[in-house]
Amino acid sequence: MSLLDKWNALGDKVVGAEVELILKPIGRTLKDAAIYVGHVLTDYMPEIGAGIVVVCAVGIMFTGNVPKWLARMAIGLGVAIIWLVNA
Repeated sequence: MSLLDKWNALGDKVVGAEVELILKPIGRTLKDAAIYVGHVLTDYMPEIGAGIVVVCAVGIMFTGNVPKWLARMAIGLGVAIIWLVNA
């Protein structure tokens, strides 16, 4: 085994250790954070849907533009319902 092969093997060990020591914990942390955010959104989705209804009702009262606010409410509630059904 030549000197360059030994040097290359050492470099491979260093890079492998960096991946194990630095990148894998960062990836696990980001994955756990995304899962946590998903759980929090699922837990609060009924309140989010109710908030959408209240905001749209206030919008209807202040503007009088019923079709625009009903469409926004339908989309918001549709997303909330689909989220909860698939959870």
